[in-house]
Amino acid sequence: MRAELGPDHPMVATALSNLGIVLAAEGREDAALEVQEQALAIRIATLGEHHPHTGYTRNSIGSRLERLGRYDEAQVQLEAALKSLSLALPADHPDLALPISNLGQVALSRGDLDAATRYLEDALARTQRAYGDRHPE
Repeated sequence: MRAELGPDHPMVATALSNLGIVLAAEGREDAALEVQEQALAIRIATLGEHHPHTGYTRNSIGSRLERLGRYDEAQVQLEAALKSLSLALPADHPDLALPISNLGQVALSRGDLDAATRYLEDALARTQRAYGDRHPE
C-alpha cells in the first residue's frame, strides 16, 4: 500500500492503526504501540491535530500506554485526544466519552479513586445522554 499511495497517505495510517489492533490482540502491545505511533504521525501531518481520526488514534495510543503501565504518557495522549475530539465533534457527541473513560482508567491504575470516579461518572453520563439507559454502551 505504501508503494502505491506513498508513505504518508491517510489510508496507510488506517492500515497501521488496524495492524495495531491485531498486534494488541496477539498480546504484542509494544509492537502495536509502535505502528499506532506511526499512524498518528501520518494523521497529524495529513489531517491535522484536531481531526477526529487524529483524536481516535491518540485515544488508542493512550489506552495502550495505560496497559503498558506508562501512565504519564497515557495521560498526555488521552488529554490531547479529548482536546482534538472536543474541537472536531459536537459537545454532546458520545465519542467524547472514549478518552474520558480511558482517563478514568489511568486514574484507577494510579490508585486515584476520586479522579477515576469523576472521569468515569462523566463518561457514563455522556453515554447515557446519547444512547439512553438501556443501550449496551
